[in-house]
Amino acid sequence: MSANTNPAAAAAAVSALTPGPVPVVNAATPTAPTSAAANQPTRDEAASLERVRKQQKDQAARQIETDRRRAEEEARRQAEFDKRQAEANKAAKDAALKRAAEAAARQAENDRKQAELDKKRQQAVQEAEVKMKAAQAAYDAELAKSKKQ
Repeated sequence: MSANTNPAAAAAAVSALTPGPVPVVNAATPTAPTSAAANQPTRDEAASLERVRKQQKDQAARQIETDRRRAEEEARRQAEFDKRQAEANKAAKDAALKRAAEAAARQAENDRKQAELDKKRQQAVQEAEVKMKAAQAAYDAELAKSKKQ
């Protein structure tokens, strides 16, 4: 691309042709010579620093205590929730066991009734077989009697 169509090249050309402030290079700023005594804080500054440090220490202690209380409260709430959940699970399990026991009892009663019906049917079938054999014997006897005559 040529400089005429490239926006970045055009911007660089315009910037180079535009007069601007002279850039400041890190110039050394004149400073007054300091002595070790000048670095020492004054009594008021030391007291102020000590107050700030004490306030920060007190604030940190309060924050630690607040965090501890919150953690204890959260642990208590979680323990209560876990206890309620365990109770609910136990109640559900007990109810399921009760329903299963009731269903088993109903099934046992149904099985007993069905066995009783099957026994009665079997007796009826046996009685019918006995009657049929007796009737067959009577028929055979009557048939034999009629053939003799």
